[in-house]
Amino acid sequence: MWDEKGKLLGTLKGHGDRVQSVSWRPHGKILASASKDGTVKLWKLDNILNKPLITLITTLKGHGSAVNEVSWSPDGKSLATASSDKTVKLWLLDINLENEEQFLKELLGNGCDWARGYLENNPNVPKSDRRLCDDIPSPALAKIEDETGLARQKQPE
Repeated sequence: MWDEKGKLLGTLKGHGDRVQSVSWRPHGKILASASKDGTVKLWKLDNILNKPLITLITTLKGHGSAVNEVSWSPDGKSLATASSDKTVKLWLLDINLENEEQFLKELLGNGCDWARGYLENNPNVPKSDRRLCDDIPSPALAKIEDETGLARQKQPE
């Protein structure tokens, strides 16, 4: 990745095969990359102490073959991906356009919502890993709590 003056900002590494397409999210600092490995990765570009910092946010999986194209919607809330598996997938990311940090927290929270039951209940998960999501707020639960006035209680160790 280069800046407008041609200075190298960094190299994004993480795909298992050739990158087919990239797309910047409108009005933001998030780059989506589509790969022949069948995944789409979301990267965040920050400037920390005048040095670029590129962070992998998440990997989107769901195609059965190479992902050839990736494109953000004009409002930046969804991502379309086209694959050699003859499908187009629409990823609704529900991004808060005003606050990238909030988006990242919600993305992490949504991931933990998905994994929380597995981590807490699977006997093959080490005890030390069962509580990985305990301090990650759940966006879905926060919405329910707001609507009902109920709050989730932490389970004892």
